Amino acid sequence: MNFDGLKDSIIKMLGGSRVKISVNTFQNDMSAFASKDDVMTLLVHLGYLAYNYNTGEVSIPNHEIQEEFFTAVGSSGWDEVVKSIQLSDAGINYDKNTKKHQCIIEKI
Repeated sequence: MNFDGLKDSIIKMLGGSRVKISVNTFQNDMSAFASKDDVMTLLVHLGYLAYNYNTGEVSIPNHEIQEEFFTAVGSSGWDEVVKSIQLSDAGINYDKNTKKHQCIIEKI
């Protein structure tokens, strides 16, 4: 499920990117979410995401939390995401001048 682009944003952050959100709509309610921004704002409050006030962007703050996101994604049926991340990690270990590296990148 890609609730309001939440899945896409998580994938971007797992890849090291930051995602712009609006924290203004969050109603401090842990059971009713109107948008992905509400979900991400709650994750900021819980300490799972870092928020940059100057840019309005969130990111995964450290390796330990990134591993938790990876575990959650792996158990939630996002198989294609897990496969892409695994292939990406494998691609890093290959020499850029080999055909194997190029094949790994093409699969991603």
